[in-house]
Amino acid sequence: MWRWTFVLYVSMTASAHVSRVVQLPQGPVRGYRDPGGDIFTFYGIPYAAAPTGVNKFKAPLPPPTWQETLEAIDKGIICPQADFAPIVPKEKLMQEDCLIANIFQPDTKKNNLPVFIIIHGGGFQIGYGNWLTDIFFTNPILLSTKTHLENVHDQIYLYEYSFTDKNVALIPHTNVRGAEHCAQSMAVFDGTGLNQPDELNITLEYKEIKRTMRELWSNFITTGKPVLEGSPFPSWPAVRANFTPYMSLGQTLELKSALLERRVRFWSDIYDKYYHTPVPPPKLRISYDEL
Repeated sequence: MWRWTFVLYVSMTASAHVSRVVQLPQGPVRGYRDPGGDIFTFYGIPYAAAPTGVNKFKAPLPPPTWQETLEAIDKGIICPQADFAPIVPKEKLMQEDCLIANIFQPDTKKNNLPVFIIIHGGGFQIGYGNWLTDIFFTNPILLSTKTHLENVHDQIYLYEYSFTDKNVALIPHTNVRGAEHCAQSMAVFDGTGLNQPDELNITLEYKEIKRTMRELWSNFITTGKPVLEGSPFPSWPAVRANFTPYMSLGQTLELKSALLERRVRFWSDIYDKYYHTPVPPPKLRISYDEL
């Protein structure tokens, strides 16, 4: 358990940077107030030591300790990974010693605050602490839906693809199966993967969801509606406010209300409070003295 002791510092440079020193069992760390909001940021705090050398592929080692104050600034450290897409920005630094936590703390002296923990996506293969699923996919899609509705584009049909069967791999370190990235696309395409064009060994359930997905998409492309009158599928109205209703596409089709309501509300509150329309920096006024 980390114990926090606060000390505030103000250092005067081109502009004032307010910092806060926190005393951890490993040693003191200094974070800085974010210029865009009322939070302090602490980057790169080691929570364990990477097992390198003779310890490679073993369990993580205890975290290091230090006497001098650790400057908890963002060095862009991420774990080694293959940059498939590529999605890793050039300024990121890949290194084995990457078992670090980035901590964001409100500017308050209150204790016992709630803790929100982010474990990045990427299937334990790629990615880093950047809220990959929510800020890249979920929230932008739903915000875009909201914008369309506010601008009288009211023929949007929202759905969540959640189909799994016995051939879907378990999520690592769990006994849970979930729809994988691009799974809905493969349900429409031929085969079971980009390099597996045949469908000889798929389950009856997967054959049925493939047939269903293809019919829904074909209907939408040709008529603008995924479910036609007289269809055996459940009635599917266009989405309205609060992202209601939406269709859950799993082993069965089920019309539900308020897609990801709590997550949407969580991120919307953050955007409403902290997001600002970008503005260009002020132009520098340079004066010259003639000799």
